[in-house]
Amino acid sequence: MNKLLRLAIFAVAFSLSLNAYSTLNNLLVSGELRTRAYYQENIIDVSDDVDDDFGRVEQRVRLTHNAELTDGVSLVLSGEATGLWGSQEEGFSSESAEGVLDLPEGYVYFQDIRMSDWSVKVGRQHMNFGRGFLISDNEKELSYDAVLVTGEFPTWTISVAGAMLDEAQTLRGTRRRDIVGDADWNLFVLDVDWRDENILPLGLGGYLIYAYDEKRADREPIVIGVRADYTGEVWAAWGEVAYETGQWGEQGLDAIAVDVGASVTLAAKWSPKLKVAYTYASGDDAGSIGDNEGFQPLGQYRYYGYGLSPRMTNIHIFNASASVKPGELWNLGLDYYHYMQDEKEARIVGNHILTDPGIMKRTTGLDRNIGDEVNLSVSYEYTDDVKAQLLFAYFMPGDAYGADDDDALEIRGEILVSF
Repeated sequence: MNKLLRLAIFAVAFSLSLNAYSTLNNLLVSGELRTRAYYQENIIDVSDDVDDDFGRVEQRVRLTHNAELTDGVSLVLSGEATGLWGSQEEGFSSESAEGVLDLPEGYVYFQDIRMSDWSVKVGRQHMNFGRGFLISDNEKELSYDAVLVTGEFPTWTISVAGAMLDEAQTLRGTRRRDIVGDADWNLFVLDVDWRDENILPLGLGGYLIYAYDEKRADREPIVIGVRADYTGEVWAAWGEVAYETGQWGEQGLDAIAVDVGASVTLAAKWSPKLKVAYTYASGDDAGSIGDNEGFQPLGQYRYYGYGLSPRMTNIHIFNASASVKPGELWNLGLDYYHYMQDEKEARIVGNHILTDPGIMKRTTGLDRNIGDEVNLSVSYEYTDDVKAQLLFAYFMPGDAYGADDDDALEIRGEILVSF
């Protein structure tokens, strides 16, 4: 960890702790049990030539204690156990060499410090900014060791963070992968958001992210971004543009990422909702001279198709979707994705950060057409605390993988119980 960041975290934690004491006023216990069953065909190599069809059942148990120490001071601790059904090594055994117990959250929360509009979280936590395009708390998978300072005003929210992505996190299951790959990211974030519902259901925001890799001193990307979103009763729209500069190895960075879309909810039976979206992250032409134009994601944890599950670099994603609610507790959704590389490149498109990292076969570098995918989902809300979902993802590889590749299938069923 950078010495300056260590000193800043210590100074903030020490100064705030002077005003806290350990008298317990209230204790709230919450948790969840998430069980997921997978069946996959050709997801690893999009080929019938190798037998890579398999099924598994993953389970995650999470228990959170929120202790109010005194007025405005809370301690939040979340313990987590993750594993596969029927597996001693990967299951809920304390004897596992890898270990299955984790602490995804463990922070002190100082709220409305000295009757002001400012709050501070110190410790391991999930973070999300905007729609979570670059830094997301989706599925609460990524944790950061961080100091997060937030000012909440009538129309403004200002967040300042110094954070380190928890490099000890690993993905569990038959396809375990190091969650940060060959990088050890430290981040400094300034995020500003404005919205006034009394005027318009409109939000505007901007951010600055400076990152450096402790394992590679020559990696220091800087991201400057702006975003906007509108959410009305019928129409919704959003847009975000991120420009990345700084240093990447021996090259400078000159990259861009875009996320835009709109949806409409029709006043008809079953409340049909239609959506179109476009997501883009620039790629680098291997034969070019000058700056690296490939966008480098720093912690993206969102799914853009559950089969391919692409990483946010060198890609165009075109998405159209429709959903209906045939009953108060039911939701049916259909998503279509078309994927293209920005530049022809031989690389793995799947995202190793995700729990389900997607297609792991390299493209050939001879064609830009990655392929198409259809996702069909059925969700049922049994009660407010018990929800179930069944998802079908069917990926059809394009010429970027070669002419003889086969379609890939993923079926995922989930039951989520929370309290």
